[in-house]
Amino acid sequence: MSDETVLVGCRSLVAELARADGSIVGLCTADGSWTLLGDEALGLGFALRVPLDERRHNVADSRAQDAPVWSELPDGDGVQAEWPSLVSEHGGRHNIAVRVSVRAIEDRLVLGMEIDNQSDLVVEDVRFPWLGDVAHRDPERPLFSVAPGYADAQRRPFRPTFVDSVPYFGVDTPTWLNGPMRQHATTPSTPFVLVEDGEHGFYLGVDESADAIVGWVAELRPGYGDSLRMQVPAADVAAPEPTCLRVAAVHVPYLQPGERTRLTPIALASFVGGWQSGAAMYRDRRRSWSTPATPPSWAAEPDAWLQLQVNSPEDELRLPFSRLPEVAASCAAHGVRTIQLVGWNTGGQDRNNPDHTPDARLGGAPALREAIARCHELDVRVVLFAKFTWADRTTRRYRDELVHEAIKDPYGDPYVFEGFMYNTVTQMLGINLRGLVPMCFGSETYRAICERDVEGIVDLGADGMLFDECLHHGQALLCFDTSHGHRRAAPVFAHDIPLARRFADLAAARRRDFLLAGEACYDTEFEAYQLSYHRSFAVDHVPLTRFLHPHAALMTAVIGFDDRDLVGQALLYRYVLSYEPYHFQGRLEDFPLTVAYGRAMDDLRTRWRRWFWDGEYQDTLGARVVDVDGTAHHPYSVFRPVDEGPLGVAVANYGERPVRLLVQVGDCDQPLSSHVVDGAGWVRGEQDGTGTWIELPTRSAALVLPTTTVERRS
Repeated sequence: MSDETVLVGCRSLVAELARADGSIVGLCTADGSWTLLGDEALGLGFALRVPLDERRHNVADSRAQDAPVWSELPDGDGVQAEWPSLVSEHGGRHNIAVRVSVRAIEDRLVLGMEIDNQSDLVVEDVRFPWLGDVAHRDPERPLFSVAPGYADAQRRPFRPTFVDSVPYFGVDTPTWLNGPMRQHATTPSTPFVLVEDGEHGFYLGVDESADAIVGWVAELRPGYGDSLRMQVPAADVAAPEPTCLRVAAVHVPYLQPGERTRLTPIALASFVGGWQSGAAMYRDRRRSWSTPATPPSWAAEPDAWLQLQVNSPEDELRLPFSRLPEVAASCAAHGVRTIQLVGWNTGGQDRNNPDHTPDARLGGAPALREAIARCHELDVRVVLFAKFTWADRTTRRYRDELVHEAIKDPYGDPYVFEGFMYNTVTQMLGINLRGLVPMCFGSETYRAICERDVEGIVDLGADGMLFDECLHHGQALLCFDTSHGHRRAAPVFAHDIPLARRFADLAAARRRDFLLAGEACYDTEFEAYQLSYHRSFAVDHVPLTRFLHPHAALMTAVIGFDDRDLVGQALLYRYVLSYEPYHFQGRLEDFPLTVAYGRAMDDLRTRWRRWFWDGEYQDTLGARVVDVDGTAHHPYSVFRPVDEGPLGVAVANYGERPVRLLVQVGDCDQPLSSHVVDGAGWVRGEQDGTGTWIELPTRSAALVLPTTTVERRS
């Protein structure tokens, strides 16, 4: 410690804090190769927003406070600073005490804050840690932000181009709030964010399991140099302030008068490598507090499913329950072992939520129970689509009963989502959409409704339940209705996993091999959900969820009539196929090309499952694949076998022309062989001393293994 600053360093980062106000005035990597923040004039500490009756935007900024009292932490791994009270911009002094700690723990700096609010105000949100700038390491290499999204990673330009996500008219400067949509912008959906250039990166993430809301925000100040190109100014632009990119963790405690809280601690670290290295930091840390659920054995196999909708909210009544065994017979003939049945409830998919009563017009509960039993005779399982997130606002049940259990905003009104459109022109135009209201899982009354429905689903003989939209609550993050039995502004995500575990317990009491599945489960939901379904229709899909959960049962939708590339993607990322012809309103016979190719892929990875199913997915780590001019090829994946042995590679060609690729696997100097999904067998590649050249046909995918390994096991 010096007279003016305090240094705290871990294995990857060194932070310099100003004694006068606690601001982080310096931040660099431990080896000195990257100065993320080098201008002490840009230093920031924290900001609490404490609205006044006539001045909602009222902030207590650490830079405007008296100097804190500093001390070393008792365990000697860091320091803490304490403010007995705070001064806000427009409200004077308030009886709000703050204690900040900075710890060096292995390769990360962990920053914590405690707040004791004895004022008559509410502490709505807090920016902490708040970094005054995150600069380039190498101006020749663009920086990107990377954050979890919908079962993938969202990668956005950061420097020299900064792509905002908040409409410009609502903020003073270009602002980015992570996530493709608001429900993915905070914990638990987004427990970390990275800033990286492909070779080095900076990590911000929660350092423990978090029920409380934590978001991530970046602000470009003073603004764009060239707004047409969204460019960060590279030189002085004669603005009132210097150019900087502020980054902060944003907490939303809504701390009431007389309440105390400990904010979720945030870890900072630097890493070497691409986004995988940063994601691995979170994955390794998360293992200390989270254990994934295990699916029943039948759901842990590389067996494709069929998703089938039997009714939409526009009353199409596509298939009576009595004909479901016909579909099961078709599935059995095509090697498909499971049907996910959608729209079986009264009124069809996304109507009458959360009513899970079998529609009488399709035959009712007796017919569905009989149909499921007959499917079992054909060795085909049935998983029932369910939805508890919403209530259908158009129903009398909602207006008379469920409205009381809806998530309420600070003004006492329910949050409302416009609803989903189905098939008819009037719905596509938004004229007669059925508005959906997110329901509070913190309400004991609503939980009891959900539990009764789950018991009914199990009693129908279903093999599992897929909870659609379990990953979010629409735009609702907090519930302000204390009649539900929780505090004002309770985090709505805090009840997700306890409810899912209750579902699992109810099902297990009746059937031990019952599957609890969800849609695009966020990271910690894998503690309760045994399978996660998502859609990955993107050539540049980044399989972040697979990287974070190498062995989880993940399923992706396949909707194309010659969907070779998406089937190849499933091979590379260890996804189960969910066949969905006519957008899950058709039969397997409708797209024979896709089914035939999918079955060939499943057969191939099953034969070589030691690597490509039972092995550990490593993304691209451990191998290199380039084309004839040395350009990195996309996509490919690396798998480590379950026991000792060489790495395996799965590679795809999404292009319309054949490609010749050089494959290099770790320190393996053996020749490699490749097996195209619908090929006749293994083909030995051409070794040239640096790797092995393989040929990959148009729109194809292949497995690659050492030739000696193939010969021994063939």
